[in-house]
Amino acid sequence: MVINAGDHLKIIPLPSNPFQVLHGVFNIEKPFRELRKQVELAAGKEVKKGG
Repeated sequence: MVINAGDHLKIIPLPSNPFQVLHGVFNIEKPFRELRKQVELAAGKEVKKGG
């Protein structure tokens, strides 16, 4: 991943399969659909307030 950090670029290496590396790291009881809805609502509020 390459990130524009103003006067330079930041390079962050990523594994070829990040989901496999993270498998089992998060133990979340909520279904993906519910989590996605929460994130979309939070993002909408952030956009409305201008941030």
